[in-house]
Amino acid sequence: SRDDVMGKVCITRDMLAEHPKGYSGWMSLSEVDPDEEVQGEIHLQVEVLGSQGGRQRLRCTVLEAR
Repeated sequence: SRDDVMGKVCITRDMLAEHPKGYSGWMSLSEVDPDEEVQGEIHLQVEVLGSQGGRQRLRCTVLEAR
C-alpha cells in the first residue's frame, strides 16, 4: 500500500563546515512524528559537489539502514 517512514536525519551547516569535502558515516534516526517510536540508523554518504549560482549542491546517498 505505502512505504513506512523510518525516521529522519538532519544535515546542518555546522556539519558541512566540519566536513567541507563531504561526509560518510552512520547517523541515528530521529522521529518525524512525536507519537512514533524510532529506532535505527543509516549509513549516509554526503558529497559536496560545488557551488552553482551562489548555492552549494549536495548529493546524499543512503548506503545501508538498520
